[in-house]
Amino acid sequence: MMNIREYVSLLYRYRLRTRKELIYRLKSKGFKKEDIDIIIEELEKEGLIDDERFARLFVDIELEKGVYGKEVLIKKLLGKGVEYEVARKVLDELWNEDRIVEKGREVFKKLKKKEKNLNKIINYFLRRNISYEIIKKITGLTPEKLKGGN
Repeated sequence: MMNIREYVSLLYRYRLRTRKELIYRLKSKGFKKEDIDIIIEELEKEGLIDDERFARLFVDIELEKGVYGKEVLIKKLLGKGVEYEVARKVLDELWNEDRIVEKGREVFKKLKKKEKNLNKIINYFLRRNISYEIIKKITGLTPEKLKGGN
């Protein structure tokens, strides 16, 4: 069986982890609470556990992949174990309407090629907590067209 430090190294080869994720993984692997507490403290001192840095990287990657409203990203971060205050702070700094509109236009063009039903495309953005105001900027549609579809 590998020791706790080796296992942490293995996990970090794939991606950064939040404090909560790392504790969960170590517990599920059967490591003792005392050993987990020691390694978590060491990793925090070394700067290897940093939930704010994790949140920044996570949000950057998510916003590069797609279009999401702040609340959707906060839920995703909370699911990873990031505290609400940290998630809110990071999103207040990184999420901005211009970035969302720009990425949204790319996504809209792709969706428009595949999907002819405008309602489905609009619902795609609404499910990601994008407001009608931003959807209007992304699509160039009038409010009547947005709410009426096609």
